[in-house]
Amino acid sequence: MSFLDKLERNFGRFSIPGITRFIIVGQVLVWFGLERGVLDPGALILQPAAAVHGQWWRLLTFVLMPPLQSLNGLRDLIFTIFGWWLFYLLGSGLEAIWGSFRYNLFLLLGFLATVAAGFVFPLDIVPNTFLAGSVFLAFAYLNPDFELAIFLVIPVKIKWLALLAWIYYAVCFVLGRGPIASRSRRPWQTLSFFSGPTPGSAPTCAPGRWRSARSGPRALRRSMPRATMPHLWQD
Repeated sequence: MSFLDKLERNFGRFSIPGITRFIIVGQVLVWFGLERGVLDPGALILQPAAAVHGQWWRLLTFVLMPPLQSLNGLRDLIFTIFGWWLFYLLGSGLEAIWGSFRYNLFLLLGFLATVAAGFVFPLDIVPNTFLAGSVFLAFAYLNPDFELAIFLVIPVKIKWLALLAWIYYAVCFVLGRGPIASRSRRPWQTLSFFSGPTPGSAPTCAPGRWRSARSGPRALRRSMPRATMPHLWQD
């Protein structure tokens, strides 16, 4: 029995099925609160220096910050809704592959790594961007041939989008200073814990099992039964 199997046997009852939906709902509610002026974004973001001086809620509320805190026109609204939809699609896909407990654990490790990296540079603001990026890269790692329809027209395999993301993180790490360089390592560290250190050797789903992103999470779950999970989750 693997280490993850032992953890799941002992703590699996504490997992939250469909946690991606709860995170998105929380972000939508926070966004409405920001738009109506009920909530102050400066009081919700993660700034470790403020957290250690009594504003402990920042350690949790930063996860609920929406992709865009304010909308300036239809374009920003479209990108915000698309970000939520994509996070739901990929997060639900990972949960269908790994199961609720292991997906919950993946998010928890990403959350802890984000907070820990933030305390390395306590005066800086820490966004949740790289936590969502970890979900994207994990999905691309396991399903490199999955297609996303850019602008709902142009089909692009997710592995090429992931390559661009890795290039971005590499640039942040090489050229960035302080928290930018530190945070650029988190998606890789979290993914390595689950999938091993070599992205090129990642097990993939059987050809044809995954449809276009337009099929939605339900189609993904139907196409990926537990019996076809990658070998890294099996004894």
